[in-house]
Amino acid sequence: MTSKSMQRAAWCAGVIVTAGLAALASAAVVEQDIGIGGDVTMPLYGGTGDDTGARILNSSSATIHARVEDVVTVLPRAGETVHNSFILLDNTLKVTVTPTSDGRMRQRARMEYTDRALRQKGVRERSLRLLRLDRTRNKWRPCWVAIERPERARVARQRNRPRDFILGHYGYDMTDNYVWAVIDVDGEYAIGGVPEPATLAILGAGLGLLICRRKRQH
Repeated sequence: MTSKSMQRAAWCAGVIVTAGLAALASAAVVEQDIGIGGDVTMPLYGGTGDDTGARILNSSSATIHARVEDVVTVLPRAGETVHNSFILLDNTLKVTVTPTSDGRMRQRARMEYTDRALRQKGVRERSLRLLRLDRTRNKWRPCWVAIERPERARVARQRNRPRDFILGHYGYDMTDNYVWAVIDVDGEYAIGGVPEPATLAILGAGLGLLICRRKRQH
């Protein structure tokens, strides 16, 4: 385990001890008021801007209140579907801005992942993207789909490059193990990726067995 991972684990343990059972539902939460024109980085786990969290630029005409939290959960949850053949890694990053400033803010959501999580889910690292939950469809979709002002965005995938703050850019960094996206709305985010061929074969075999069982029952 790296020193960074150990620091995070120790920080999480401290939260659980001091906050009790409530911490089991949310590993970390940070909140902050952001004034007009304010540009604030809100990392979680007591770390730096390199940790899971969000950077928010307030372009509205009023002070906003931002809340960023890392919610521990198994994905997808009941009733939720996922874009194309993507598989979600567990945990969601939830960014809430009040009053709602969709289209009048810019925010970069950033989530870290582990090699262990990739192995457990059988996901290709180069396929990783940050997905956002579309509440109207109850579906996890690519973040750039949700951009309120597409005329201002330059949608482009940044493959294995450091993050930037250009609206519409999204990508991943395999050196530091994180996925990011820059959009102009808040929401709930998760890391998604395409399964390895072996994983697809296993899923296909399982689906085939399920269909055979149902046919036998009928």
